[in-house]
Amino acid sequence: MLMKHRNKEAVDFFMSYIKRNPGDQSAYAFLYSAADSETTPSITRFFESLLPQAAEEHRLLLSYLYLRTSDVRSARQVNDEFISKYKGKPPGTRAKPNNCYIALYHENDPQGAASILREIVQKENQSAPIELLCAESDLAAYIDPKTGKMPYSEYRLERSGSSETFQAQLPEEGGMIQNYPNPFNPTTTISYRLPKSGEVELKVYDVLGREVIKLVRGYQEAGVHSASFNGQNLASGVYFYRLTAPGITQVKKMLLTK
Repeated sequence: MLMKHRNKEAVDFFMSYIKRNPGDQSAYAFLYSAADSETTPSITRFFESLLPQAAEEHRLLLSYLYLRTSDVRSARQVNDEFISKYKGKPPGTRAKPNNCYIALYHENDPQGAASILREIVQKENQSAPIELLCAESDLAAYIDPKTGKMPYSEYRLERSGSSETFQAQLPEEGGMIQNYPNPFNPTTTISYRLPKSGEVELKVYDVLGREVIKLVRGYQEAGVHSASFNGQNLASGVYFYRLTAPGITQVKKMLLTK
C-alpha cells in the first residue's frame, strides 16, 4: 500500500511539474515509469492531451499505455497515426515494429506480424534497425500457444534481393537467443553463447534508452551462459537487453506484461 501511495504521489508531482515545465522531456519519461494498475488510467488521459512541447517519442508511449489496459485497438490506432504522419521518419519507423508486436503477442497473429515485417523490409529507408532485428528474432522464437511449437523458427525475409534467415537457436558463432518466456511476468531468462573467454556485460534498458539494471559484468569463460531478469518492480512495457562481449555487440527486445 505504501508503494502504491508513493506512486500516486509521484504521478501527481510529475503531472503538475510538466504543466509548469512542458519542455522538460525527461519528466514525461518519469511520469510514464510511474504507471501501475492504479495510476495507468490517469496517466493515459494525461498523455492523450499531451502538450505540443512533448517530444514525439513520448507521444508514442501512449500506445504502450493502452496495451497495459488491453486496449489493443487504441494502441494500434496510435501506431497507425504515427506511421501515416511520419512516413519514412523516426517516429513512424518505430511505430511499425510496435504493430508487429501487437499482432504477435496480443492478437496471436504471427502471419499478420510476418506481413508487417515484410512490408518494412521492402522499404529499406523506412526500417528501424534495432527494433526490426528484435521483431524478426521474436517472430522466429514465437511459440504457438495451441501447439507449443515454433512455426516460424526459420523465418526468411528478402532484403534487397538477397535472402536472410532468422533462426530461433543459440548461434554457433556466439550471441543471444530471444529471452524465454517472452512476453513474461515477472521473470525471464536470457541465454547467450560466448565464442571465446573475456569481459562480458549484459544490461537491460527501458524503452527510452535508460539503463534499468546490469545483469552481468565481468570475466566469463567461453561457452553457453544465462542470466535471469526479474521485472517485479517495473512497469509493463517493452525493454531492451544488450550483450557486449569479445566479438559480440547485440541488442534484443522483450515485453513485460502484468
